[in-house]
Amino acid sequence: MSFNFYQISSKYKKLMNDFHEADEITEEMERQLEECNEDAQEAAINKYYAIIEMSHELSAVNKEIKRLQSRSKLIKEKMEILERKSIQNLEFQGIKKAKCPYFDLSIRENREKVIIDDESVLDRKFFKQKITETVSLSEIHDEIKIKGCVKGAHLERTKSLVAKFGKKESN
Repeated sequence: MSFNFYQISSKYKKLMNDFHEADEITEEMERQLEECNEDAQEAAINKYYAIIEMSHELSAVNKEIKRLQSRSKLIKEKMEILERKSIQNLEFQGIKKAKCPYFDLSIRENREKVIIDDESVLDRKFFKQKITETVSLSEIHDEIKIKGCVKGAHLERTKSLVAKFGKKESN
């Protein structure tokens, strides 16, 4: 039977309420509880199949991102080569401007920029220290463990599903 978690939880709560109110637990009540447990397990397994599919999809997306980043880098390099070659050719021919129906081209002198040839030989006065402030989660964790609390923080334990693959079928 295919229920969602809300339906299964509602059914389970009703059964637990019936158990507490009943003078004796009948076979029918035990059967319904077993059925509810089976439904919960089936729902969890089905949801985990969806998680596995999403995991594969996420891997494919990440692989595609890497491929596109590589492609982007290659295109950028080709653009830079084309621009550099165009500038060289125009300068060699002594041409300052080129025109077409869609745009005009001209060579512009950009401002100077610093190129670092070997950072290891630079004088230390050229280095700037970056100071970033971050929260130390490990220190907060230790403080809460020792003192019981830290204002503005708390400990929380989450849960995750663990699937072990390669399960052998029993005969």
